[in-house]
Amino acid sequence: MTTGSTYVGRRASAVSTSLQFEPVTKVIYYVSDGVAFTAGRDGGQVIEADNPYATQAMVDEVLRKMQGRPYIPIEGTDALINPAAEIGDGLHMAGQYTVLASADLQGDALTTADVAAPGKREPESELGVYKGAVTKQISHSAAALRSSITKTAEQIRLEVTNEIDGVNSSIEQTAAQIRSEVNDVKNNLS
Repeated sequence: MTTGSTYVGRRASAVSTSLQFEPVTKVIYYVSDGVAFTAGRDGGQVIEADNPYATQAMVDEVLRKMQGRPYIPIEGTDALINPAAEIGDGLHMAGQYTVLASADLQGDALTTADVAAPGKREPESELGVYKGAVTKQISHSAAALRSSITKTAEQIRLEVTNEIDGVNSSIEQTAAQIRSEVNDVKNNLS
């Protein structure tokens, strides 16, 4: 359950801030190899993220909400926070409002955490590995392809979906029949 916004105020043993970044002017979501949705213009902060489920409408909405807003780096040590706070919630701390981008929750009686909206991007620290251009390209491709095998007492079903090209196929077998199907959404074929 998300809190949506977390208020810390000065309830932290140490708080540090730095100069705010330029306002956001552009958003780019990378979907897969060579496929990205973009909104806005260069000239300020550019928000870039990998999101295999992104749409142009989603990118437009993120830009609408973020455009012109400065990003304010801030960090707090031993902050008293709501334990339901999640990454992405709003963070009110030391008179600043920003996004909760990092939280290291302590399981103590006071439920303290080291919280932050860091000033520089830590290289894939959440993933534990650095992703180079080739790795990102492979990840984008894999995110666009899905396959599943479903087995019940009555049937076996195999399905493969290519979300980027809008193509999916399936084979279904029961005791009485075998059925196969291919759908191409982009070319309106079935």
